[in-house]
Amino acid sequence: MKTRFLLPLWLAISALSVFSCSPELAEELSLTEQETIDPEIIALIEEMGFKTDDIYITDDAYIIEGDIIISKERLKELKDKPQTRHTYYSGYGHIISQTWLNDNKETNGKSKIYIGVEYSSNWPASTKKDAMKRYYDVLSSVIRDFDNVADFAINLERLDAGIPDIYIRYATAVSMNSNRFLVTDIPLNGEPGSTIYINPRDTGMAWSDKTEHPDGKIRASLVHAIGHCLGLGHTGTHEGSGSSMGEDNYAQDQTDLSGDLKNHSDAGSIMHPNNTYTGGGPSSVDGILSEGDKVALWVLYPTFSGGYIYVGNQRITAGATPASIRSTQDAVGGSGPITYKWQKSLDSRIWEDIPNTNSTTYQPPALIETTYYKRLAISGGETKESDVVYIIVIPNPGVIAGNQTIMSGATPTLLTSVNDAFGSPSPTYQWQMRESNADWRNVPSNGTSNTYQPPALIKSTDYQRVAKSGDQKAASNTVSVTVIQLPIDGPDFLEIHTAHPYSCEPVAGMPAGATFHQWTVTGGAYDVIEGLNQGLNYPWLIIIFREKTTYTLTATYRLPDGSFCNSTPKTVIITVPTPPMPVIECGNQKITHSGANGYDCYWSSLNGQYVTFSVRDWDDYTNYHWSSDKYESQTAPYYNIYAGSFYGNTLLRIQCRAERYGVYSQPWIVYLYVSNSPYQTWSMSATVDSLAAPSALVAPREMQKTNVMVE
Repeated sequence: MKTRFLLPLWLAISALSVFSCSPELAEELSLTEQETIDPEIIALIEEMGFKTDDIYITDDAYIIEGDIIISKERLKELKDKPQTRHTYYSGYGHIISQTWLNDNKETNGKSKIYIGVEYSSNWPASTKKDAMKRYYDVLSSVIRDFDNVADFAINLERLDAGIPDIYIRYATAVSMNSNRFLVTDIPLNGEPGSTIYINPRDTGMAWSDKTEHPDGKIRASLVHAIGHCLGLGHTGTHEGSGSSMGEDNYAQDQTDLSGDLKNHSDAGSIMHPNNTYTGGGPSSVDGILSEGDKVALWVLYPTFSGGYIYVGNQRITAGATPASIRSTQDAVGGSGPITYKWQKSLDSRIWEDIPNTNSTTYQPPALIETTYYKRLAISGGETKESDVVYIIVIPNPGVIAGNQTIMSGATPTLLTSVNDAFGSPSPTYQWQMRESNADWRNVPSNGTSNTYQPPALIKSTDYQRVAKSGDQKAASNTVSVTVIQLPIDGPDFLEIHTAHPYSCEPVAGMPAGATFHQWTVTGGAYDVIEGLNQGLNYPWLIIIFREKTTYTLTATYRLPDGSFCNSTPKTVIITVPTPPMPVIECGNQKITHSGANGYDCYWSSLNGQYVTFSVRDWDDYTNYHWSSDKYESQTAPYYNIYAGSFYGNTLLRIQCRAERYGVYSQPWIVYLYVSNSPYQTWSMSATVDSLAAPSALVAPREMQKTNVMVE
């Protein structure tokens, strides 16, 4: 397939490394050997774009920049035949020729480069076998990394039998003083670099130890070496990034693919010469190509690509002219001159040619509907498409009118259309409304015409008309209906009680020339004292609310033209205060509470078989809930206990709570102790602080007036 230059096995590759090149040794060799190098050779190497401060000479070749090997024979050929130098050196450096790429092109349109590894699983155990197996194992993943480069005209493939284009070989070497050990051919004669030499640091190195030599380091060294074989130089060496050999400025600006090769830093480039891969940038740690490396490969070996176009995020109104569509990357590749043609579509499926469009850019005309565009590149009978861009066209919503001011409760005049909406397809309408800068919402009904009649309003309201064309919408200007409010003066909250009626009246009085018509009350039950439905002479209202709820009050006025307007609705929230704990009496004696522990009072049989507890000062708005542990519960202002039900000493717990509209007071609690010896007596202990029984109930004794609080 081709003639490869193979170094003698005794070659002192061991003094060098791809990424950590032992500077002390390199300087010593270059100082010793550069004196013997023909100055014309040094000039030629510099002309090729390489650094010459560190050159190592073998019997057959020069090793430059640490890991790039060029045979003396080929350098001599360049020197003796300057007329053919362009074969080796182009504006992009030392790269694979288009002739070679065409000769090795596959049916998919990409050129195939086969890579082989000098390895056999049948070899006996040895350092060589361990080393070559590591590179054999990672080769497939390395190839995938190159094959994932977008629009890259080369496919790599591992070759296990036959003659590869790039051969990864093992070289027996003397002791080495560096970390990683690949020396690589570069493209010459238009062919890929043919050989990658692998050399251990010494014959006893543990290549199988993945802790010392993780897969990331093996991958990284191999990606770097294959990059050289394809024509990538070192990044950073020439103050650039993403490289091709021989160019001082070789990193393509990734933000503008149509630009020239420029200086750009790429710290993550796999092609940096000083990266030891023991903690470098994220790309190099895993042995993958950086974005700059991928761009450089695409620049060197592009497929026939239609390029890229850009129109930005354009959203225009129907009838407007969009900005021009520019070329971010012209078409590249192809087998001949490239010509252009533009196409458009309304659905991105059916395309039609645009006449007289043969430029890399295009200026669309005024549009009335969303339109898609793409650019065709034609070369040698083959056509490639660019990416597709589109310009969104929203319908022109037109203009509406109807700003006005009305009294609260009045009906606005018609909202009209000054200019109807237009677009393609023909727009449909939906009117929307909002109050107090709230979110827009569709009007309740009759809002799909080009005009709209609002209903009677009690709040200022904005309106807009939304036009829809296809799946695009646009809103018109906003018109406002301002409602003159007539506020009502009165409290916002009221505690429910018969002794506190509610009073209110309009703050601003009646509108000019208007007469009071009526009050409207909603929310719950109520009793009117004055005002409601009292005719023209009672614009105020005095009312008693009967429920714990929210009431709304509205005053209505008759305007001089016979129409009506309303005041601003007044909201009144009726609350219920917590009722006080009931005052309880027994036998006309008021039972109160003395301190935290209450007190005791004692009676004899009280002339009968009943003890009656009753609530003093009860009213119709309050319910009283009685309960005990031996008698039925009762809702009443009183509670009877029948003494004849007790036999022996008995403890009875009695509770009473006041309740208004579901709001309860604290409980009144009394403990009744009944004894039938020596005669039936009663003992009561009253407390409000605990629902538990008193800790000490004393035995019956003679009643002592000092312990009883009586009113």
